[in-house]
Amino acid sequence: MPRKNRSIPQSRITDSGQIIQFRADDQFVDQLAIVADRLKTPIGVLARQWVAERLSQELIENAKANSTWRADRLKQIQRKLKFEMLDGPAQIIQLVPLSQQVSINLEEARKQVTFLAPVERVDNRYSARINVHGFITEKTFAMHTKSSGYVQLFRTGQLESVRILHAGVDKGVSFIYGDQLDDDLLRVVWSYSLALAQLKVPLPIDCSISFAGINAYCLRTAFQERAPWGIDVDTFELPRVQIQDWSQISKIEHVANLLKPALNVLWNAAGFERSFSYDANGQWCGAKHRI
Repeated sequence: MPRKNRSIPQSRITDSGQIIQFRADDQFVDQLAIVADRLKTPIGVLARQWVAERLSQELIENAKANSTWRADRLKQIQRKLKFEMLDGPAQIIQLVPLSQQVSINLEEARKQVTFLAPVERVDNRYSARINVHGFITEKTFAMHTKSSGYVQLFRTGQLESVRILHAGVDKGVSFIYGDQLDDDLLRVVWSYSLALAQLKVPLPIDCSISFAGINAYCLRTAFQERAPWGIDVDTFELPRVQIQDWSQISKIEHVANLLKPALNVLWNAAGFERSFSYDANGQWCGAKHRI
């Protein structure tokens, strides 16, 4: 005889949380009722506590798996920077969904190719193809066999972007234009996030930005004349941000608000009190003159 399903009784919710009701077979409900009676706890409260504990455990396990994934990928990136990419300071962006239950449709990924382009100001031509990891776009200049940047979308939902930054030298001091760097970061995090949204990658998504080989480079801006201060670490990661709702990336000004703490730390590393992509009141300047 098939088991009957019964609804778990709802406990009264006094906060603004939503009510979730689920059905379970008789044996599960009877066992839960025995435990609830022994603990002198309403069955609905006990069920909610069990779900909360299981969710917390799941998030901890996912965080460990993501940390392992990041560490492994950073090793792979270091190898690529040494043997497969042009020389110079590197910018690394990783967008990692907390959920482990992601499977990307690679044909759908191909349709998002314009949102998955490598970061580039000089020439926006690039190659795109399905590969062993998922879907990749890559920039290689005609006179070089090595790559200047790529975007790898993994079939498990993670996205990795690596770019060799354009740098200059003035009176023996190596520099990167900080305002252009900010603009590029905002633009591509926005673009990559839109691609993940279209591919229905579940939220939340961790966004990390890091740099390698950037020791002694300073940041300059066309609108700010100051004595250069070289960054005094070779590899560092900016504070991570988390996309919890797609409204946070629906417009580029929303992305600017999301990344402001991270960009401020980038400029702090070069001796500035804040990113000059924002005014003294913390408002994003957009295309306006930086002050």
